[in-house]
Amino acid sequence: MGDSRLFVGMLKEVKETVAAKSVLQQEREVLDNLIVSAIVIDSSGIIHCFNRTAENLFGFKLVEVVGKNISNLMPSPFKEVRFTS
Repeated sequence: MGDSRLFVGMLKEVKETVAAKSVLQQEREVLDNLIVSAIVIDSSGIIHCFNRTAENLFGFKLVEVVGKNISNLMPSPFKEVRFTS
């Protein structure tokens, strides 16, 4: 496979709770309608979002992976590598 990596991301600051909910719902809809798997993680490797295509690919539901480390989805030897900030 080589050392190529692909990252697509977006950063937003949302100050109001109502606006935040609306923005989060819109982002979820966008992620769920992608034809590619999308997994949102933080700098520690903790999963925060997992779209439907990723659910189909990995065989886990969103509620099963949110809050867990991305390494749980990886085969060895990649599983043993930990993220650092």
